[in-house]
Amino acid sequence: MIRNFKELPQRNVIDQSTLIGGNPPSIYRLCHYYSSDELFFHCSSQEVDVADLCTYIQFKAEAEIEIEFELGFQHVLEFLVISLGASQVINVVKNNTEYIDVDLYNERDMRCGEWFNTNQSYFDSVYGNCAELLLKNTIKCSQCDLSAIRVVDDKPLCDGHK
Repeated sequence: MIRNFKELPQRNVIDQSTLIGGNPPSIYRLCHYYSSDELFFHCSSQEVDVADLCTYIQFKAEAEIEIEFELGFQHVLEFLVISLGASQVINVVKNNTEYIDVDLYNERDMRCGEWFNTNQSYFDSVYGNCAELLLKNTIKCSQCDLSAIRVVDDKPLCDGHK
């Protein structure tokens, strides 16, 4: 399991220049309304709406770790890599590239209430085991290498570091 999220393994990284020409696969931009950070990825799977799956893993993190816990883009991407075969896209020339925005703030906000009540159990049945394994093995305590179960003062902590 990946422990350092600064960059995904090379096999999951695509240079944007390799996607030019012909019929390029979908490129998405993970972003957040309140942040200038962004992460580009490609996913050709039509299995599920990518924004739905991004929102699902965020809701799952809130349920498993803490209601105010916010996953980083790399954690969301890792989940998409495992569940849909997504790949990070690097060297994106934004003004020359068509991409689909997945604003995690807005997407989550739109899926509260009815969407959550209708779809969360379905996503749990299909992606729940993968999501739980990812969350247990990637969100580490800021004090040691154990899995985080809560966040205190913006720091993930395990049961031993309350």
